[in-house]
Amino acid sequence: MPKVLLLSGSPKPEGNTVQLLKECAQVIEAHGVDAEIITLVGKKIDSCALAKTLPSLFCAFSN
Repeated sequence: MPKVLLLSGSPKPEGNTVQLLKECAQVIEAHGVDAEIITLVGKKIDSCALAKTLPSLFCAFSN
């Protein structure tokens, strides 16, 4: 079965973005497709991920 991943980058765990994604998930699921919401609240996001894969770039942050 197909599945849709809904990603929230909002810093508010139950803010407008998440509320909107919940509405979207209901519509998606009403059409027979699984939907999952993932929020990045509280997750540590490394801004140098690309620099680790491309040697020509460098990261200004220390490990």
